[in-house]
Amino acid sequence: MMQALRLAALALWLASLLWPAAISPHGDTLLGIQRLASGTLLLAVWLPLTLLGSPWLWLGVLSNGLMLAELRRQRQPLRPTTGLGALLLLLAVAVHNVMLIRPLVALLPSLRLHGAYYLWAASFVLLALAAVSEHPALARGVLLRSLLLLGIALLTGFTGVAAIVLLH
Repeated sequence: MMQALRLAALALWLASLLWPAAISPHGDTLLGIQRLASGTLLLAVWLPLTLLGSPWLWLGVLSNGLMLAELRRQRQPLRPTTGLGALLLLLAVAVHNVMLIRPLVALLPSLRLHGAYYLWAASFVLLALAAVSEHPALARGVLLRSLLLLGIALLTGFTGVAAIVLLH
């Protein structure tokens, strides 16, 4: 199961590099690999400015290194399980990359219309899911915490609706 999730994550990441990602200001369609290369080059050239002004973009570009590290780890005959620090990093990167759509759309509005970003973000979610499933106790804890937060959100929502109805 974990191996299939990892392979699916890698397949999605590779597909995101070959899928149309956005439309350039000149009207050309950019593939994901072109977007990655131009973004990396732009961030590298303007390092001090982008690091201070847009650190979330750096994290998005650098997270591709995690996927490359996973590719390298997949090639090892004896794959060690993901350590707790690496697991937490993968979870944080997955959440970060899903939330990255807002600042990216502000820079490149056509990004929302093409599938490469969604494939790219989904690949990190699958990779994090595979890493969490290697640690059954943590997976149960994450599930329990998620269910508790859902219960609190539902209780708060119903209480708010009841208060609105009763006060009107």
